[in-house]
Amino acid sequence: MRKFPSPTSVLSGTVALTVSLALLAASCGDPPELALEVTTGHESGVLTEDPAIAEIKIVAKSVDGEVRREAKAAPGGSFDLGEVPDTAIMTFTLTGTSSDGTVMARGRSVSIPIGSIDADVLSLFIQRQDRFARPPGELVRTHVHAPGGILAERFLVMTGGDSAIGADGPADPKTGDYYDMLGLAGSESSSNLPITAKSLVSRADSLLLIGENRAIRAQLTSNQTEEKSAPDGLTFADVEGGLALDMPNGTTLVVGATRPDGPTNAILAIDPDGVFSALTLAQPRAGAAASYIDGIGIVVVGGSADGAGVEVIGDDLSVTTRPFPADATTGAAAFTFGEERLALVGGRVAGAPAPTRIFLLSGEGCVVDCMPELVPTSDVPALAARGRGFALESGALVIGESDAGETLAFHVSVADSTIVPLPLREPRFGATPIPAPNGTLAIAGGVTDTGLPVRSVETYFPQ
Repeated sequence: MRKFPSPTSVLSGTVALTVSLALLAASCGDPPELALEVTTGHESGVLTEDPAIAEIKIVAKSVDGEVRREAKAAPGGSFDLGEVPDTAIMTFTLTGTSSDGTVMARGRSVSIPIGSIDADVLSLFIQRQDRFARPPGELVRTHVHAPGGILAERFLVMTGGDSAIGADGPADPKTGDYYDMLGLAGSESSSNLPITAKSLVSRADSLLLIGENRAIRAQLTSNQTEEKSAPDGLTFADVEGGLALDMPNGTTLVVGATRPDGPTNAILAIDPDGVFSALTLAQPRAGAAASYIDGIGIVVVGGSADGAGVEVIGDDLSVTTRPFPADATTGAAAFTFGEERLALVGGRVAGAPAPTRIFLLSGEGCVVDCMPELVPTSDVPALAARGRGFALESGALVIGESDAGETLAFHVSVADSTIVPLPLREPRFGATPIPAPNGTLAIAGGVTDTGLPVRSVETYFPQ
């Protein structure tokens, strides 16, 4: 059993407060102690900015729901969460409220096997909820236009891309760079990965690297690699650079048509057991948008001036076209908008900003000569390329690039015609959005406008 110590107040640097937590182990004697330290990372004034944070609530909850501890304190104060079994897998949720009870700041840990923590202090990151913020630590090096993913429900991973650069200058993009969402620090692979990846599929503790017309599975815990053969019907060059999109049934699709250049109709499907198969769109595309829509499948829109404007890969991996007109939009962001509808925001058509549109995809909708609904009050003309959309309870978080290549972020509510720019804390070019395992969206990688590395990670906590 491990014990939370008598709490002590800490308020210095970026540390907001310390709470105490005790772990119950099966052995006799006094349980070990673990202090939880709340930090604002690289950001200052998080707790004192008007309206100031008057109270922070911390909830410790086991993933099975059997254990729950809750306490509150003012910044600089302290409290004791009691004791929990060291066999528990816990998450810690932080909520900072102003004097009138309005939620102003949030934080959430990844799932933590309590008994595996060998440190005396565990840091928890809290941030204002209306903006991006930088947790402690940084990547060893940055990558530009790199694929990203999650390992072991804990680590953000980046590798490959167009280039890599560290504090000492250019580096081999084959390096693997990681950010630990538990330890809040960066690390790197012990040796270079076999190829420069352009697409990446992450599964538990392994990575499938796709690039150089090859695919290699890297098992990181055993430091072993396995060369994979392409399935009949495609080469890996046909899909490299495409986004890897997960389906609820555990299958991942690498959709070549989403890459900015090189039209292709090839899709690589990887089932939950790692078995490859090839799928084919009706129309070769480049710069298309894609998103999973519940009840429909992965919807691919745009990227070609010919053929149907929309194609759907169903949960059964069937590929069908929908009778929307050809759509040459490139670089747009797609996301779920209500039931069986898809919103398409930003991008370019013949070099000009593309309009925001809504596509009704249900069987009760249009069956021939369909037309999307234009929503001009929700246009995002600044978003030019590499758009990604992430649906929220209220609208969507949209990430992409300007015409100059700068990474941009917006909170978009098509229903309310609201577009809110979300400036990054450090402007960067060529960054990668990664949905993090704690429910935030992380932005990692990229360089400044002069080519210097930006190694910090930024996260956005949805309201």
